[in-house]
Amino acid sequence: MKIANDHSSLKYSPKLILRRFRRAAAAIAAIALIAAGSLMLSGGCGGDEPGSCRRQEIRLACPAVGYARESCIGYVFDIIDDSVQPPVFVDEFTVNFKRNCESIDCFTLQCLDITTDSGTLVPVAEIIIETVDGVPVGGDEIVDRGSPGGRIIIDGENFRLESTGLIVP
Repeated sequence: MKIANDHSSLKYSPKLILRRFRRAAAAIAAIALIAAGSLMLSGGCGGDEPGSCRRQEIRLACPAVGYARESCIGYVFDIIDDSVQPPVFVDEFTVNFKRNCESIDCFTLQCLDITTDSGTLVPVAEIIIETVDGVPVGGDEIVDRGSPGGRIIIDGENFRLESTGLIVP
């Protein structure tokens, strides 16, 4: 009885598999670079007018309206239960306000069908904006592409909402 320890009987050698993997990775990288380049050359989602990805000004006097008009910026948030000590991380989600939310008033967004990172679907949530980049809302200042912070109400429960990132194409 003979036991073969060499890989000569395999249809694909490890070198061949590695070479094919490298080619596929190079093709994916080339496609990504072409897509990113065309987005840059086309100016993204618009020009420098309100609602564009290049320039988004948020008025602290009425931030919810500005966020509801943003066309292509996504925000990443942590949901924190601060009703207990120490506060506990509940979940995380990403949202594009224009696609999922509408402004109810100057400081509140009503958002529909948000899926959290754990896979939970939140059918309705209200986001109450209290700060933009840590600056309390209600003043006359204008913030360029600031991240909101505040509270989120889900099924009657009130949680702290912390912005952890922006997604800008």
